[in-house]
Amino acid sequence: MLVEKIKLNHLAKILSESHNRLPRNRMIFYILSSSLIFLLRRKLKKYPMEIDNIILDMDRTLLTTNMGKEALILCHGKEKADYIEHSIMRKVANGVINMGDAMLMGINHLVEGNFTIEGYNKLAERCMKGEIIRENLLNSVLKLQNKGKKIVLATMSSQAVALSLANKYGFFGAIGTIENYNDNGKMTGCSQIICEENKDINGIKFRTKTYILKEMFQENNLVFDPRKTAVITDDLTDLHIMREVAMAIFLLVKEPTKIQKLCYRLKLFDQSICENCDLEKIIK
Repeated sequence: MLVEKIKLNHLAKILSESHNRLPRNRMIFYILSSSLIFLLRRKLKKYPMEIDNIILDMDRTLLTTNMGKEALILCHGKEKADYIEHSIMRKVANGVINMGDAMLMGINHLVEGNFTIEGYNKLAERCMKGEIIRENLLNSVLKLQNKGKKIVLATMSSQAVALSLANKYGFFGAIGTIENYNDNGKMTGCSQIICEENKDINGIKFRTKTYILKEMFQENNLVFDPRKTAVITDDLTDLHIMREVAMAIFLLVKEPTKIQKLCYRLKLFDQSICENCDLEKIIK
């Protein structure tokens, strides 16, 4: 108990120091405050009696890859795509931009590279064939769906790809970034970006997953209740919704990225699973 108090006091001190240096340390503050929240939740063990809704992250969780990165590779080649990704994420890590800005920068790189809707159609086809899907995790989620749980596939990348998967497996819905295309199928920009805050800039709607979820449920004459919702994800881009729902479940992968290692080290979740885990033992 004494050790836990020391950890909490240490975290509180770091949070206070980071908060005083915002916005540059915004990301550090958000990560550490989330770590504190999940530590308290695990100690209190206040888990819900029953979960009705499951928000399933698409990129690197249900899928073994990231659709946004795969689109950049199709458009620019792997070497340049790696450079673009590292450049953008370095700005996020340094507090120069947020995730919404990062997504918009990625979209702009696709526009500059003359990316077309056919590119996403090819990526969606790979998904539909099961080439890049974690089959065991999918089957575990489908078992929960058969028991009446509402499954929403969520991503910060293309909603078109997410919708194709959601329709195939009968999920309740899909959330993602909505791109715009001209009559020739060439990408011209986007009308909606999924990120960590709600705002409208230059005709683009920046929306959180929670905001879209509430709209989706209202359209179906239902009320979205975070207290009866679990999220399954693999990294800190979902921290904004992980903090709001009743249960945050973190997927452990065989070859984790640096961000995934950080999430696990700081235990930014309520429970962790491997892709072969039986979710029915965790989600009631």
